[in-house]
Amino acid sequence: MVIISDFDGTITYKDSISTIGLFNMVFPQYKEELKRIRFELSKLNLSSEIITLKYAKEELKLLPKYLKNYDIDDSLYELFKIRDGFKDLISFTKEKRYEFIISSSGIGNVISSVLKKNEIDDSFIKIIANFYNFNYEFNFSDIIYSRKKYNEYILKKKNEKFILIGNHPSDRNMLPLYINPLLSVGFNDKKMEYFDYTFDDRASFDDAIRLIKKV
Repeated sequence: MVIISDFDGTITYKDSISTIGLFNMVFPQYKEELKRIRFELSKLNLSSEIITLKYAKEELKLLPKYLKNYDIDDSLYELFKIRDGFKDLISFTKEKRYEFIISSSGIGNVISSVLKKNEIDDSFIKIIANFYNFNYEFNFSDIIYSRKKYNEYILKKKNEKFILIGNHPSDRNMLPLYINPLLSVGFNDKKMEYFDYTFDDRASFDDAIRLIKKV
């Protein structure tokens, strides 16, 4: 069994800062540049999927010039509020010897730091996200973004049984559409229409664990 969970708004609470939101806060000019790029892309006669990918690439292209001149204060990771019950989910996953994957279109370095800050054992957690290296450079050959939140690592496991945990209908994209999850549970904190077409809405991780135990 493989459990795949989104990070921003799923492992964290809906009112928690996001991984990209952290950099928007620390670098106001970065946020303004992204606004300009979003506006310019909106004027192009392109499909929403292409625009989404282009914007995701621009987010990552811009970030290094800010990161190179700034050391992120460790205390900023306290702005990420982990949902109650997440540690219980991790304990349950380890007990059952399931694989646990975090799949996020955000920044993997931040996710890893947030887990450590919250004393969450990430030794067996696989993080699929956008990581920057020691030169603050990203790998643009395999960007993880909202329309494609999986990579070759997951594709190689296509014969496994999957459980998805998310907070937005687009989190279904943690798997390609031709792979059907055994179960999809989530948190519809924003009361989105059609959410229950994709995910079984749950109130908490404890509630989600009870449902997972039944499969």
